Amino acid sequence: AYDVWCQYVKNLRKRIIPDKLPDIPADDKFWGLLDRVQGGIPSLHVEGHVPDCKAVYSFAHLKHTGLTPTENVETPWVETKKLGGSIKHENHGARQDSLDTNFAYWNYLK
Repeated sequence: AYDVWCQYVKNLRKRIIPDKLPDIPADDKFWGLLDRVQGGIPSLHVEGHVPDCKAVYSFAHLKHTGLTPTENVETPWVETKKLGGSIKHENHGARQDSLDTNFAYWNYLK
């Protein structure tokens, strides 16, 4: 799911540059799989798109998505943003621990 998948997917092959991403396999199997990648636009964001885009990329019309809660990834952002003032002065390890603890607590609350 990506808010502008309808635009991003048009040049997906061009965006994946093997020179800049050395871990990308050079074989045809990878590129064949990439061509089969399906994406959609999250439910709240698709409403701002044109009707043709909604018809193709809305999760309501994609196979095997069911009632996917497409906006779930964004729900903890408000609480996580509040951590910024505290964790910006921490070293990398401490910052990672703080974020891990925060997200673990978020998952516990669910």
